[in-house]
Amino acid sequence: MKELRSLTAAYVFLKAVELSPEEGHSKYMYLGQIHTGMEAVQYFSKGLEVMLIVLDKQTQEASDMGAAAMPSEPSVTVKDVSVAFCSIAEIFFTDLCMEEGAAGRCKEAIEKALHYDQHNPEALQLMASYLFSVEKSEEGRDYLIKSVSSWLPSLQKKEKSLASSEQPDEEEEPAQTIVPPYESRIMTAKLLIEAEEFEV
Repeated sequence: MKELRSLTAAYVFLKAVELSPEEGHSKYMYLGQIHTGMEAVQYFSKGLEVMLIVLDKQTQEASDMGAAAMPSEPSVTVKDVSVAFCSIAEIFFTDLCMEEGAAGRCKEAIEKALHYDQHNPEALQLMASYLFSVEKSEEGRDYLIKSVSSWLPSLQKKEKSLASSEQPDEEEEPAQTIVPPYESRIMTAKLLIEAEEFEV
């Protein structure tokens, strides 16, 4: 049943690509998630191409019209672009790790992710993983601490507020929007153990 749903979803997204290949990045992101290897990289790359065109257009419009005239929720953000580059980096770090030039392409994707969002905890953690893999442990530890520091304090503060029945500060970004996914936090724990950072 699950495989049937995946096939149906793939068909719908591929049809969307056929009908409107240069508009809408989401379909490419979904296709990247349900494929593997180089095929996934190609879908993510096309999605990024579409996103960057939209992002450039938004930036130009903001420059021409002023930020006040722009919609409060842009269709593409720098964080979206950063996350997409992380998706490509993860593939070269896992599925395609044995391919020629994989390490270089992985690092390049992570650097681009950090270029668009230097505070993205997933990008910081991916860079830490990459540096550990090439035996640059000290640099890897620095990136790992930056990653954890970008989300753990706010999560701890939220949990403390809930425990004491205090209302969280409305001006603060909701913790769930900056906390990495569960799988990413599991990797964080593994990397912290590898780095012997037990007092974070």
